[in-house]
Amino acid sequence: MPKGPLRGQICAALASVFGIDIRDLDNTATPVMKKYEYKTVKIEFSMSVFKKGIPDIAKTLNHEGADGWRLRQMILPAESGGGSERMIAILERELEE
Repeated sequence: MPKGPLRGQICAALASVFGIDIRDLDNTATPVMKKYEYKTVKIEFSMSVFKKGIPDIAKTLNHEGADGWRLRQMILPAESGGGSERMIAILERELEE
């Protein structure tokens, strides 16, 4: 946004178009960047051609969610032969300041 008289004209035009008070356009607050922390949780199970096991993912996520963690991403790393013995949940929560 330009400074000086041109800024005033632009603000007056915007306020008029949007039907707001011109003072509402004087946002001097500095935006605050949120900060997060991350952790990983291994969810063990067995899945292959010969074994099938379904982990209780909801139980794990609800347990972590009670402490403020939320699921960011789920990873299923493949072992040799295509099977896997675990999922890895990447969890995130906002840091309190």
